[in-house]
Amino acid sequence: MVERILVSILIPALLLLTFPHSPTELAKPTEPTEPLKALARTALSTALLGSTSVENELFVFTRRAPDQVAPGETFTVTEELRAKVELSFAAIVSELPPGFELVSGDLRAFRLGGLQPGETLTNSYDVRAPQEEGTFTLTANARAKPTDGDSQGLSAELTVTVTPQAQPPQPPEEEPQPPDQPEPENLPPVAVFVYDPIAPKAGEPVTFDATASIDPDGAIVDYRWDLGDGTVLSGPDKAVVTHVYERPGAYNVRLVVVDDQGAASEPQVLTVVVEERPVPTIFGIPQNIAIAVGAVVGAVVLYVIARAILAPKAPEEAAVPAPTALEAALKPQLDAFLSETPWPLTGAEVVEVVETVNPLTRARWVRTLTQRSWIVLAYDEKGLTVKSFGELSDEERARLDVEALGADSLLAYISKRVASGDRVVKLRWTLASGETIESLAVVDAQGNIKYDTLMGPAPLAPTSAQAQG
Repeated sequence: MVERILVSILIPALLLLTFPHSPTELAKPTEPTEPLKALARTALSTALLGSTSVENELFVFTRRAPDQVAPGETFTVTEELRAKVELSFAAIVSELPPGFELVSGDLRAFRLGGLQPGETLTNSYDVRAPQEEGTFTLTANARAKPTDGDSQGLSAELTVTVTPQAQPPQPPEEEPQPPDQPEPENLPPVAVFVYDPIAPKAGEPVTFDATASIDPDGAIVDYRWDLGDGTVLSGPDKAVVTHVYERPGAYNVRLVVVDDQGAASEPQVLTVVVEERPVPTIFGIPQNIAIAVGAVVGAVVLYVIARAILAPKAPEEAAVPAPTALEAALKPQLDAFLSETPWPLTGAEVVEVVETVNPLTRARWVRTLTQRSWIVLAYDEKGLTVKSFGELSDEERARLDVEALGADSLLAYISKRVASGDRVVKLRWTLASGETIESLAVVDAQGNIKYDTLMGPAPLAPTSAQAQG
């Protein structure tokens, strides 16, 4: 309204200045001066160009276009998003009503590199009006995200009237526009998966879960599995798959994920060690042997079975009482730790030999020892506050001083200390309160403790783990 009043004042004034005032000079019109011509053009352009502006706490969004255009006329829409705070992302997306045609430019503008306060994201495009007369609404949405908060959006509308009486505006010389922002480069997804159980046996189902895989700027649309035994699976519904390995062995499982723009991730490969399935037995004898022998010489089988029942059984390796020699070898090492540690530990004893590590079980024991390693979070004169490594949250793991071990991770550190032929020994520690806590130690053939799930992670205690008053 203000612009139209300005035109109503300036145009008559221009006409008066253009023509002479004396009657004798009315028949001889004079040319208006250049400053007056420019002033008239600017006033007319301002009157015919409409604008709208909205804002929130993050940015101001302004749009400009003519109030009136003639049928079929091409006109320009300009948009500007001006940052009020530091922004990490800004975007403008416009819409055209039916009948309007985009002639040049783009209805979208993005800025991924961020905007400082006062900086702007601008967009400009040319539109051809329809032949149909009427009043139309041009809508645009703007959205921005601050560096330390949630994104916010605004919507702004411009009203354009298509009428034969419209006079196209003659705006001042346009300032050079910055080049269009390039489309953001697509970022590839990241493949991540885990499997359970960690020590499967032949014939036992194994579940592979890739739901932790991510795409930073889109969505994952395909999961491509190679399960290492010739089985290949793929599809958008294959985030979780289950498979059965019929034979024992080590299988390299490979996962690649693909995003909605066709980009593929780097493959993630994990080695799954499948152990031999237990052989069914009858009274301690393999079932197939017992049946075959029984069919031939039943009497002999009965004799063997009777001997197997009556004769004392050799202790199984899974629960071998600790030999006296092993206890003697470990005692000085345990006493040395008890004398040096500030933790309220009053004693340690050897409980049993759990297992002897072999090539097929080594990988399983490395993972088991990692997950069951005790991390001391705090202690006082009577007890410890501990969590196993597998129970720690991501935030708690980030506080661990892994560099103190001289390795990239706890898993890598333990992997260097477990070899075939080592024995896994269960230890029991007594606290000043009388309570006990158990750990697993890796002991070599000479009786040296190579790693223990309580003693080994001691340097990893977070800086906040200290004596409580």
